[in-house]
Amino acid sequence: MGAGKHGGFGNTYGSKHSYLSNNNSQKKGIHSIAKANHTRDSLLNEIDGHTKISSAIAKTIRSGDIHINVLGDKLFSEYLGVKDDTVAITVGKQIYLRASSASIISDLVHEGNHALEYISGVSVNNIRTWPGEIRAYKAEREFQIKTKRPLDFKTENDLLVHVWKNYEREVK
Repeated sequence: MGAGKHGGFGNTYGSKHSYLSNNNSQKKGIHSIAKANHTRDSLLNEIDGHTKISSAIAKTIRSGDIHINVLGDKLFSEYLGVKDDTVAITVGKQIYLRASSASIISDLVHEGNHALEYISGVSVNNIRTWPGEIRAYKAEREFQIKTKRPLDFKTENDLLVHVWKNYEREVK
């Protein structure tokens, strides 16, 4: 387990699996000084209509089947028990986003993919290991490409290498 960009996916009992960030990320930093206040609607408007998955996430949050929570740094770290470089985490149907994340919109797509899979009945073990992480990172990368945001991974191969190096292949 390690800390990083995405905090992880927990089951309904709240257990968490930490995700490691890509050290070669093109992002200027994990956190930014939040100059804009993010509302539920502003976040959903940012992701809706760009990719099939980002639109499904927005629709499912609007229906109330998934919930998003944007927390300040101290509350995020203390409430979720994560390290300071974790910027997002999914626990069951709840997505938690760190308000100061420089990539809060992309974080929502990554974690939203996990939450969609959870409510669709995909096993937690599948979501939190290689298969689930690859799907979440691919959804995030596709969204970054479509919206011309900075890419975390230049190529899909870079994405796969990152997952293979930093995540569990299967639950032990």
